[in-house]
Parts: sequence; structure tokens; C-alpha cells
Amino acid sequence: MALITPGGGLGPDSENFVPVSPGDVIAEKYRVERVLGRGGMGVVVAATHLHLDQPVALKFIIPGAVGQDSQAVERFMREARAAGRLRSEHVAKVYDVGMLSAGAPYIVMEYLEGRDLSAVVEAEGALDPEIAADYLLQACEAMAEAHSLGIIHRDIKPQNLFLTKGVGGKALVKVLDFGVSKIRTPGAVDAALTSTSSMMGSPMYMAPEQMRSARSADARSDIWALGVVLYTLLTGDAPFVAETMTELALKVVQDAHPPVSLRRPNVVQGLAAVVDRCLEKNPANRYADVSDLATALTEFAPPGSHILAEHTRAILKRKTDPPPRAPSAPSLSAMPVASSLPDRTIVSAGSPMASTSAGWSNSSKGKRAKGLVGVVAFTALALGVVGALALRGKRAPDAESTPAKIVSSPAPIAADPAPAASPAAPPPAPTPAPAAPGTGVTSAEPADASAPPAPAPRPGKQAGNAAKEPGRHGASPAPASTHDDEIPALR
Repeated sequence: MALITPGGGLGPDSENFVPVSPGDVIAEKYRVERVLGRGGMGVVVAATHLHLDQPVALKFIIPGAVGQDSQAVERFMREARAAGRLRSEHVAKVYDVGMLSAGAPYIVMEYLEGRDLSAVVEAEGALDPEIAADYLLQACEAMAEAHSLGIIHRDIKPQNLFLTKGVGGKALVKVLDFGVSKIRTPGAVDAALTSTSSMMGSPMYMAPEQMRSARSADARSDIWALGVVLYTLLTGDAPFVAETMTELALKVVQDAHPPVSLRRPNVVQGLAAVVDRCLEKNPANRYADVSDLATALTEFAPPGSHILAEHTRAILKRKTDPPPRAPSAPSLSAMPVASSLPDRTIVSAGSPMASTSAGWSNSSKGKRAKGLVGVVAFTALALGVVGALALRGKRAPDAESTPAKIVSSPAPIAADPAPAASPAAPPPAPTPAPAAPGTGVTSAEPADASAPPAPAPRPGKQAGNAAKEPGRHGASPAPASTHDDEIPALR
């Protein structure tokens, strides 16, 4: 095996050992060009896809870096599976995976030109707050997609946020290295790969709960790490720094971070408050998800950054639209109107209207609809009663103003009757029911057909009664029936 130095040459140092040399062709299509960089457990080389004449990057695991860790290879391949599921432009693309003949696995990734944010801060110092907010917003969109798929990165740091150029030369941040990611999906193998005692990630960027147990990390642990990155971009240094691992862990778990204003007073308080919330010790006090963090950052990012926040919210399927309106009651136009009901119609339990009301009362709209049906039914009944009374008033005016007439007898009334003359007998016709003694008004309606016929009046009686009409000769009105069923409104 050849030895390749970080600059691309050969060297005897075992720290620079890689399983390939410049010019090697892998899988008959990837020609190795040079070394791009090294990480904690792998090395990345530049290569060319011979069939497409396209630059790619190949990442290899370093056997000496993982020691006796039998799970390192599986975690390495998990990075390919995790990143391969993501389609965001803010995640480095994974094209292929493979295994060398010697057994070393590799990942074929998108080739990027640029540098990571750690190198940017080292070269330029603290960044402009607006630029720092923009870079973190882009990382939020990448993490939104990962979290929506149940992938927790667990190793977000400036070294894993790569700054390159997008379409039109715009600064573009891409998230790298999902090698220690946690897959929170049914059937995932993460539980077998992460023991409670193992520490996964970079301690300076780990959340307190991740310090205690790597298996306790969730999406809010990534929010903590994003807050540490933002703190670093704004101040030029990490919030927690120590000489030993134990001291660092104690600071992260117990101590409050130095305020951003203490190290950089010109950062606006609102942006410093965003950092403070990300670095809450209790995960429940942090932002609920990265879409909330992205929304908070838009106030301090360049114009148009709200689009990134909207994308982040859409990816997580967080809906902010108002809830749908409650179903409205049935339209009154669909109900029977009063004019369609008979004068004497009363809605009974077995009527269609009553059964409709019962059906609505069993639905989500029952209470309101039942009330409306009751109002309509009562209105219809009232209108029927009013109509009947009006009809009765038209047919039988008040006895004090107009004399009652016997509508059942068609015989004409003589204007000047002669007492000695015998009038002609009236033609056969239904006669009103006998009036009860002491009453003065006759029925305005014909008598019930089922009642026995009344005896015919004596000759001259009808004329005599007509001669004593009230208002003309001071006679009392004709008696009226007292049967309730003869009154239309009470039938």
C-alpha cells in the first residue's frame, strides 16, 4: 500500500496512511487524483469519474483510527445510507458505495470546492452577524430534512459545515459527515451501534444530554450544536473551552455559557437571545425544532431569507394555517317552508321533518340543526294558525259590526216580509247544527257531514229572524255552535 501525505505526495508517516494511491482506478470508473483532507475516522480524496468525466470525492475509513471498534465500518456505511436519503441542496450528495478488494469500504460523494466554516473563522475571525445568521439558516434547512426522516446528526460543528458556491456564485453551505448519525426509525440498527457509555460526536459541540448518554440525543441536541456553531461564528471562539475532557464535560453540563455580548458587544441583543435559547441546558426550553430556530434567524439574516425558513417549516410539515371552520348548519332553503305546510300540520315524531331533525342531532351538527328545525316548525305552525284565524275573520266578521249569515241555506231573505204570506219551502240543503241556548253567533263553517240533519225551520221563521238583524232592529245575534271542532283553528 502506498502512503499519501495530505498534500498529495508520499510519506512514511502512518498517520497519513490511505488504502489508495494517485492514479489508482477503483471499480473501473473512479481514478484517484489527490488527497483533499482527513477526519477523525476517514480520509477524503479527489477522483474523476472516467465515464462521465466528472469530479467526485471518495471517502475511506482509516483502520488505524478506529482501533478495535468492530462497529466503525457499519457506522461508516450508515453515513452513506443516511446522506443518500437526503435531497436538500444543503447536504453533500452521495452517489455510490463500494468495497475495495482488501476489504476497505468507501463512499463516492459530491465533489465540493471551498472550505469548511472552521477554516473560515480561523482565517477571518468572527463573521458579520448577518452572514453568520445566513449560514446557520442554510444548515437549518438541511437538518430539517434529516429530522423529518428520523435522522439525528449528533456531530454538527464548523468542520462539518462546508462553504462553497452555488448557482450564480452565491455562498452555499452544505452539511457533511453523517457518520455518527442516529437513525430514529423502526427497524433501525442504531441501538446496536450506540451503547449507553459510548461518546459520539465532538465534545465541544455536544449537548448536556448527549454528554451523559449518546442514546439520549434527539433533534434538540442538534439544535444545541447549531447554537454553539452560531456562537463560534459570532465571537470567533466556542462557548465552552477546557484543558481536559472531564473539565469540558462539567462546564457543558453545569456552567452557563459566557454571554455573546461579553465577547462581542456589537451583536444585537435579539441575535444573542437566539444563541441563549439554543444553549438552554434543559432540552424542553430550546426551540421545538429547527423550523422555529430558522424563523427566529430571519430577522437578522439577509433580505429574502424568510424563504429558507418557509422551506424548513414545509419540510417538517409544520402547518400555521388557521384550523378549518366548523361545519355550518343546514341551509334553511333545504327545509320545508311554512307555505308548504297545511294549516293544521303539526310536526309529529313520525313525520319526515322530525326524523330529519333526529338524524342531524346524532351528527356533529345536531344541536344547532335541531334548534333551527324547531324554530322553523314552530314558525310554520304559528303561520298556519294565523292564516286560519284570518280566514275565519274573513268568513265570519265580528257580530257587532256585521250580522252573521247562515251559509248553509241558499234561500234569499225577503227585504219586506209579509207576516200573513207563506214563503216557499227552501230547497234541500245541509243545515247548521242547532245553536246552543244563550249564544248569539252561528257557525261560519258547514256542520260536520257525519252529524244528523237538523229539522227544517218553520215557515216564516227565517224571514222573521232576518227582520231582527242586529243594528237594524236591535235584535240579538243568532246563536252559534259551541263545538270546538267547528272552529278551524282548533281542529
